[in-house]
Amino acid sequence: MEEVFNMSNKELEKFNILTAVINKQINQIQAADFLNLSTRQIRNLLNQLNAFDPIGLISQKRGKVNNRKYKYQHKQKFLRIIQQRYEDFGPTFISEKLK
Repeated sequence: MEEVFNMSNKELEKFNILTAVINKQINQIQAADFLNLSTRQIRNLLNQLNAFDPIGLISQKRGKVNNRKYKYQHKQKFLRIIQQRYEDFGPTFISEKLK
C-alpha cells in the first residue's frame, strides 16, 4: 500500500527544484537562487531528500502546538479581565493596558 502525505506548495516547489538538481538540469547555485536559500541549505535539503525521500522535505513542525501559545486558562483570565474592565476599548489599547 502506498503512503500518502500532504506537501504545501512551497515544499512541492522545493521538491521539484531539488529533483532538477539531482537530474543535473540545474546546479546548486541556481537552485539556491530560485528558492532564496544558501547553497549550504540546498546541500542539507538534498541530504534530507536522499535519506528520507520527499517526506524529508515536509516540515517537522506541522501539527505541533506553538511554544508561545497561551494556555486555555490563561487566555480565559485575560478575556475575563477585558470584559469586566475594558469592554469599550480597542485591541491595541487593551494590550497597552494589560502590559
